[in-house]
Amino acid sequence: MSARAVDPVLSYQFAVEVTEDPFGLLGFKIPIKGYFSEISGIEVEWETVEYKTTNFLGLPHSNFVPMRPIYHPITLRRGVTSSEGFWLWHQLLALGAKPLLKPYVMITMFDRSYEPLVQWSVERAWPSKVSGPQIRSDSSDIVIEELTLTHGGIHRMYLSPALAAIDVAIQMLLP
Repeated sequence: MSARAVDPVLSYQFAVEVTEDPFGLLGFKIPIKGYFSEISGIEVEWETVEYKTTNFLGLPHSNFVPMRPIYHPITLRRGVTSSEGFWLWHQLLALGAKPLLKPYVMITMFDRSYEPLVQWSVERAWPSKVSGPQIRSDSSDIVIEELTLTHGGIHRMYLSPALAAIDVAIQMLLP
């Protein structure tokens, strides 16, 4: 029996990994992967506009229609990583490498037994904020207190083969 079926309120762990080489045009790859205990901002909001018409009797009628999606920044807190890739990614953006450094990022949520529960693919992501922890002299961990990713889209990846097939079919129907 999975841990999820036994205890639905578990402390989750999130892995954040750059799945596309952000430094590919420069000819080398720096692995960027970290683990975080808290995540917020995985949301999409749609701009709407009111469409006013009249019905066949001449009575006014209005309807709201979706326009553009609004993607909010994703904030990850209390992270641990074995590489300095997040800081380097942020520093290269500060040096003006903005068009080169907007890769896809995969966020995976794990349960206590480290089985993936949910995955999100984040498009054209870049770190708009990276903050370190309070420094302690007795620790050698590379810790990130907070990482904010600004991005151009988010897509839920389905781990179930049946749901993944339905998702692919829906994507093929979209223009």
